[in-house]
Amino acid sequence: MEAAVEKMAAQLKRWSLKIESLAAHTQEADARARFEDLIYIDELKVLHAIAQSKLDEFTAAGAPERERLKADMKDAWNELGAALKRPKPKGSAMRVRARGGSLIPSDLQSIRARDLGQG
Repeated sequence: MEAAVEKMAAQLKRWSLKIESLAAHTQEADARARFEDLIYIDELKVLHAIAQSKLDEFTAAGAPERERLKADMKDAWNELGAALKRPKPKGSAMRVRARGGSLIPSDLQSIRARDLGQG
């Protein structure tokens, strides 16, 4: 079990580096694309923090609790993995087209660059 936890911790570290790399590319975009990229990056950071928290909770738990925590940890893990595989926002400096499925609340999705005085 400890080997699996170590592998998961290493994967979370790789995902963190990938998120930071994606964030670095947002500086290349125009204002609207950069705004959408930053929302996507923030979503990834939140999902990463949740997955890290679930892994930490699982690691700190005793054997009886681990079985109960396993499903939550797996859900958080799968959600982050799926978000990283999902296409990036349209016009993104990350150069991949979007197709929806965002976990961002709809009221945030409706904000446009022009609403922020950038377009």
